[in-house]
Amino acid sequence: MIVLEVSASLVTSLAYSPDGQTLAVGGSDGRVTLFDPFTGRERLTCSGFTRGQASSVSFSPDGRLVAAGFHVDAAVWSASSGRMLHWHRLTAEGAFSHHPAFVAFHPGGERLAIAHGDGPVVEVEPLADGRLRTLANELPVSYLRQDFPWRCLVYVGDSPAAGGRDHLSVWRDTSCHLLHWPVGQFVAASSDAAGTRLAGARARGVAVWEMPAATSSKRRWRSFKVGDQINAVALTPDGRTLLAAGDDWTVHVWDADSGQKRAEYNWRLGQVTSLVVSPGGMTAAATGRKGPQVLIWDLE
Repeated sequence: MIVLEVSASLVTSLAYSPDGQTLAVGGSDGRVTLFDPFTGRERLTCSGFTRGQASSVSFSPDGRLVAAGFHVDAAVWSASSGRMLHWHRLTAEGAFSHHPAFVAFHPGGERLAIAHGDGPVVEVEPLADGRLRTLANELPVSYLRQDFPWRCLVYVGDSPAAGGRDHLSVWRDTSCHLLHWPVGQFVAASSDAAGTRLAGARARGVAVWEMPAATSSKRRWRSFKVGDQINAVALTPDGRTLLAAGDDWTVHVWDADSGQKRAEYNWRLGQVTSLVVSPGGMTAAATGRKGPQVLIWDLE
């Protein structure tokens, strides 16, 4: 077990590099710090002209870039030097916004999806000319006019999926598909490495869909419930193990195929706010509201 001590007052987001050799830790102070997850040693800190806490972090598929979303902007750094390469202002009225931005790199290229507020989800090409391509044009206008901001973002294979209100929106080609699960906003989402399973957490439960069949059938494959609000969810790369955690301070681990619970871990982190599994599926990392710590443990 490894415990990372972070300089920020709270840890707000986590992400593993594709090779599993680096853990990015986003803080409430707006900095993103890169750690060696095996020794706990801090490697470098990414900082620059950003505002608010780092609400999400993501690595490019080759591990060369690390991105983070903040309250009104998103930034991309070199993962080897910590130098900021690109900065994106999200909305013209961003200075008055309190909604966090969520970022996710495409698993097959240096394309970054960004979800912010209740506006359209966009993709940017950080190493090209910064062009934005709107992916939310199939989303019903009536939904975009309501005050339900995005709360999570993940890629399911080539398809971005964003959660808010009582459904996940999944974009395939030029179409938007809504996966409903009523009662509560989706606050976390995760996918397996192949993009065949998508997990979404809201209120006290997690729903899992098998993709891409769910975009036409709309049917949940399986659901899991706990006794308190869930804030974080993670699927292992093979999609066979599901982790969820939240206000009960406990990380719950299920066998996704059988639906049986494997384990429960209470690491005294407080209300768990972020949870991530290594690319190899051997370790997991979690953080909570009790203090600026990240705990890494073996899943096996």
